[in-house]
Amino acid sequence: MAANWHYAKGGEKHGPITSAQLKEMAAEGQLSPDDLVWREDMKEWRKASTLKGLFPDDGPSTDVVSTPEQTAAVPNGEGASPKLWQKPPIIVLLIVCCFPLGLFLLWKYTEMAVQRKALWSGVGLGAILLLFAFNQVMTQRANSNLTEAEKLWNQDDRQAAADIYVSVISNRASYLTDEQREVVFGRAIDHLASKDDREGVSKIVDRIDLYYAELSPAIETEVGRQYLRDIRKQKVAEERAKSVGSTDWHPRNEEERRMLEHYRMTDQLQNLKENPDLFYGRE
Repeated sequence: MAANWHYAKGGEKHGPITSAQLKEMAAEGQLSPDDLVWREDMKEWRKASTLKGLFPDDGPSTDVVSTPEQTAAVPNGEGASPKLWQKPPIIVLLIVCCFPLGLFLLWKYTEMAVQRKALWSGVGLGAILLLFAFNQVMTQRANSNLTEAEKLWNQDDRQAAADIYVSVISNRASYLTDEQREVVFGRAIDHLASKDDREGVSKIVDRIDLYYAELSPAIETEVGRQYLRDIRKQKVAEERAKSVGSTDWHPRNEEERRMLEHYRMTDQLQNLKENPDLFYGRE
């Protein structure tokens, strides 16, 4: 006979015991009708009096413990609705994102059967393995792309190589090493600059600033380096011009102070905001 019954007396939880032991305790007065009992297939703790046949004068089983006073009799809040971190889907998420914390919380969640704990542990670990496998596949694809682009670049087919580099930057840059990113971003900028594609270079610079602020692209040509400098200066100028006239804007040097004063006196601040090139190149 399975020992799957638990009971709570005086704020302490006991068990598991068999149904025969539970009946014996009730018959001997060790378990009162107001004590709480629970089994793994029950959602909540119940009064022992609600179990049909447990006490000689039982009525039908009806009353489910749900009031704060009744659930408070169960130690550590067990028997009440599971906390957020005790819900299996959340535990699986914790296993995946915060391994091994999720496993620890799962096995501390004593109200769940061992079989279910093992099942959710398997689901969580399976998810981790799937994520690892996906990362490996994407890394291999990125490396395969780089191998092909490197071959084309060395064969002087820069356009085809640059197309691959730009695609990798857009879709798989996170799977590259820092050294690979430096080469990929640098060569893409070099080629786009040689084609006078300012918009393309600007998009790449935006991506660097957004995701890889510490990255220093390995730019090989002076044209590429000049494009990068110009675009960065332009972005600084645009940000400065947007903030002209705001309370948190302060001129960085005497030249900017004089310029700002001039435009204020001539009521042309809007012109300054709409033409950021007026600040272009000023450090």
